[in-house]
Formats: sequence, C-alpha cells, structure tokens
Amino acid sequence: MRYEQFLFTRNQERDFTAFVRPAALTNKDISTIGNIFNYVHEIARLARDFPSVYCFALGEYYLLVRHYNSGRRHAGRAIGVIEGIAVHQSEGGDFARALPDFMADLEQLNVVDTLPDLESQATSLSPVIIWQGSAAPRLPNDDFVGEFLGRIDEDRLFLPFSQRGWMMLRAVLSYHPYAAPPLFAFGTNSSALGEFAARGIDMDVVSYFNTDLPAYRSRATGHKRGPVLDFPWEDPEPAIAPSMAIRPPTGDDTIPEFLGERPKAAPAAPPPPAVTPRARLDQPLDLISDETPLLTIREMRDRIRAESQVEPPPPPTGFDPLRWIVRLFESLISKNK
Repeated sequence: MRYEQFLFTRNQERDFTAFVRPAALTNKDISTIGNIFNYVHEIARLARDFPSVYCFALGEYYLLVRHYNSGRRHAGRAIGVIEGIAVHQSEGGDFARALPDFMADLEQLNVVDTLPDLESQATSLSPVIIWQGSAAPRLPNDDFVGEFLGRIDEDRLFLPFSQRGWMMLRAVLSYHPYAAPPLFAFGTNSSALGEFAARGIDMDVVSYFNTDLPAYRSRATGHKRGPVLDFPWEDPEPAIAPSMAIRPPTGDDTIPEFLGERPKAAPAAPPPPAVTPRARLDQPLDLISDETPLLTIREMRDRIRAESQVEPPPPPTGFDPLRWIVRLFESLISKNK
C-alpha cells in the first residue's frame, strides 16, 4: 500500500499551515480540514500519548490523522498538531487491512518529528511511501462487531473517550474483510461532527469527549437506540479515562443538550450520495478507478494548462456584408494615396 504524509500545525512565524501535504490534496481540502478542526477547543487536554484520532474521506484520499497538543504555545494558547497519512481512495481495501496496524502503533502517524526544524520549515509535498507492515491480528469480539455491522445503516456506534472505547474501536477495525475503511472520529464534539456531516462525510463510529457509556444512536435523529452489549474488555484498575478531565461535572450524555450544539450558521452542502454505510464497507465506491495513474507534479501542471487553453474562434465563412464594405473602403483609400 502506498501512502503520503500530512502535517497541519503552526510555528511562531507562520499561521496554521499544511507544512507537509499529499500531492493531490488541494488548497480547498486543506481549508476544509482547518475549518472542521477549528471547532475542537479542547486542544490543551489532548495528550500525544492519548490523542484524538480521525479517519475520513476527503478529495482523492482517505486520511488517518491524530490531533493533540504540541506542547508549544502562541499568544498564550496551546498549538495543536494534526498529522498522519493519506491513502488514495483506489487503495481503500488495502488501507482497511492496514488500518489495525496503524491503530496499534500511532507513532507511525508521526510527521512533525521527521522535520529538522519546524520554525524554519517551508511547505513541501510528501513523498510516496510504501507501507512495510503486516495486517494486525483480529481482536476476537465477533458478537460485538456483528451487532455493529447489523446496525450500521441506521445507527452510529458511540464510544467513550477512554481506553475501553479505544479497544472497542480497534476491535471494529480489526474485522479484515472490509472493502473500504470504516470512518470514525475518536475524541471530538458535536460541532466538529456536524461540520463533517455538512460536507457529506458520514462517520460510522464516534466518540465525544463527554461520552461515558457505549451506545448506538440513530443516524437520522441522534437519539439513543440501545446500549452496547457483549464486549468484555474493561478499563484497567485504576480506571484510565482521559475524558474525565474534559467532560462536564454533571450531566447525562444521552441528553443532546449536554453534547453541545452545532453553530446555526453552518455551510450548506449538497446531499450525500445515496449509498448505505454497509454497502460502502462491503464494496468501495467507484470514485476513482484502480487504473487511475498517479500523476507527477509536471504532468498535473501540463494537464491543467491543456484544460485551461481556449481554442481560437473559427475563421469567418460565407459572405459578410460588413466585412465587404470595410475592404471596399480600404481599397478606395489605398488608390487615392
């Protein structure tokens, strides 16, 4: 499987920028990422050893990124890091099989440490990297994954932002036969999820910062539709629950008011394609053919130039009275000279 790297952060001189970007990720795509993650305000509490993790489709790619506090500050505020990998959608099946390996070792998403000096770093295109890993073994929770697959068209799986929720997400992803990866937002809020939805990015698994218990919620209404059963893995003792520092002191996460409200002034978006989530996982969308070549920068430039050239208008044909009068006038003037 081939992949490219992505790094979105800021330094002291430059505002939030894609310092490392995949070749086919457009400026509009990067602005979309910045706009969505701008709705996540809990950056200071997102640790690198337990970050938010997202997998979503955008443009020509599937992106797998982690979001965490860099430890640096600007104007008194924590600076976030969004870094990870981008895989061409034509390789969605291979990405689905590789995904459990990346989830087992998130340091494979590390990009910022590969730069010699972020403060003097210019923006650059990522090289194409060949994944050298192997498919991670399945986590044996067939009943749990089976219920998830049986409900996926109507419901989303909501997980706690904790070690237990992390293991449940990994169990879902370790189900190898996916033809395309499940999309998820682990460690987020309803405003960011609403921004994904407004752009036709339909998440299958979600973990809010204040979610305490796993449950299924209706995709259409967001209402709770049932608890999650048959998952034996529990948090170790003492409980490791990073969400405890973020969730409000009181409130029931099954009540929508405590999940936060998406801003009213939301960008309008066209309706998503009429494909069920289960169909998407069972059979990849034919968005990009497997035979689509990966163009070099020069080839992309030449294609853009060719598409932007305007053909000259065809020469005039037939009798044009106005043109005949102009030519007659010109001939009379030339004779008088």
